[in-house]
Amino acid sequence: MNEAHRQFFHIALGLFFMLLLFSYGREASILLLFCATLFALMVIHLRTLRVPIPVLDWFFSHFERRGASADGSGALWYLCGMLLLCTFLQNVQHISASFFILSVGDGASTLAGKYFGAHPLPFNKKKSLEGTFAFALSCIPIFFLWGAAAFAISIACAAVESLPLEKRKIKIDDNLSIALTSLLLFSLI
Repeated sequence: MNEAHRQFFHIALGLFFMLLLFSYGREASILLLFCATLFALMVIHLRTLRVPIPVLDWFFSHFERRGASADGSGALWYLCGMLLLCTFLQNVQHISASFFILSVGDGASTLAGKYFGAHPLPFNKKKSLEGTFAFALSCIPIFFLWGAAAFAISIACAAVESLPLEKRKIKIDDNLSIALTSLLLFSLI
């Protein structure tokens, strides 16, 4: 599986939900994200039972990371993060900026870190300086579309994404940590 394909899908899915948000509103987005999250939970359950699901089996073989804690866990956390943002943020501009941060910022950081990451961060050897910079740089459009406060939040999300959020066998997925950071900070403004 090519990580670039996976990340381009990650970015495209986030941009799709932004388009849905602007086209049909917050309520429709919440409904679709809720249904998608339930569907993801059902699929993960069926995969743990080893029930074959023809189309989805192909999808998992092409898009799931090797060594993932559970098939579809990253996608589930991505959907949960977006659902939390849509549910608890009232302002559509804040939600869309958060979707952009979660999809484009996180996707760009993974791509840059994987293909160009030569300088590991001193506090997290699994992340690179190049990936963190790519996160911040890819979020520059946020400044022009949603303002300086939203861009500052994207920088804070880049910082949180770079942290080693792992203790023993418990790891907080970055799709959730980025969404929670964005949710908390947008709730304060």
